[in-house]
Amino acid sequence: MGAYDFVVRARNAIGEEFSVGTVDIAPAKATVTLGDLNRTYDGTPKAASVATDPSGLAVSVTYDGSPPLRQPWARTPSRPS
Repeated sequence: MGAYDFVVRARNAIGEEFSVGTVDIAPAKATVTLGDLNRTYDGTPKAASVATDPSGLAVSVTYDGSPPLRQPWARTPSRPS
């Protein structure tokens, strides 16, 4: 990010020209939308879908192989002894 100076050199049979300038590179906003996240656990990894706006941005999705957390309300409460 920041401002960068550049030099353009063009040459043809007639001669050569130079031009200088500055380009300012700034961060841009992007939206990443995840899908297919509501899956039934069966012991195998499941792929999630990913869409970006603007489209075509590089995205890396990883899966660590851990089973998903169980629903907390499905557990039986117990008291410490």
